[in-house]
Amino acid sequence: MPVPELIRIGFVRRPVGLGGEVLLETLTDSAERFRPGLSVHAGGAWRTVERASAEAQGVRVKLSGIDSVAAADGLRGGYLEVGPESAPPLPAGSFYHWQIVGLAAVNPDGRRLGEVVDVLEYPANDVYVVRAGGRERLVPAVTAVVKDVDLAAGRMVLDLPEEVESEV
Repeated sequence: MPVPELIRIGFVRRPVGLGGEVLLETLTDSAERFRPGLSVHAGGAWRTVERASAEAQGVRVKLSGIDSVAAADGLRGGYLEVGPESAPPLPAGSFYHWQIVGLAAVNPDGRRLGEVVDVLEYPANDVYVVRAGGRERLVPAVTAVVKDVDLAAGRMVLDLPEEVESEV
């Protein structure tokens, strides 16, 4: 999967107060992500986070150029997005979904099993959707199955039981 142009980090729920602030549902692991000075794409334009504070229902954010309830309401239902260069580095062995989708799935011998077409999030672990021909298989994203992820080579090595491998 190619690097996305923009990465969503917040969903605008509604205006808050009278000065153009909005309440966000965060789509990132850390509310500190919305620090003052951060450049975000919102409402069709690049804006700067002027201030942000965590609240019980989300994060309250004031963006440059949004100075009224009406302007804030115009952002409702939209997203705050950043460029991929703003994505914080992940720990070793962790990947963004956009890095995984599009990888070739191969067995330990290098035989192609298909392509990762989606990542499903579940409480226990993510699940990769691997498509081969017209069939899709769900593969748990656990170290017992996923032996290697090589972004540079564009592949993921999967150690599947032989009966499952033959179905992929």
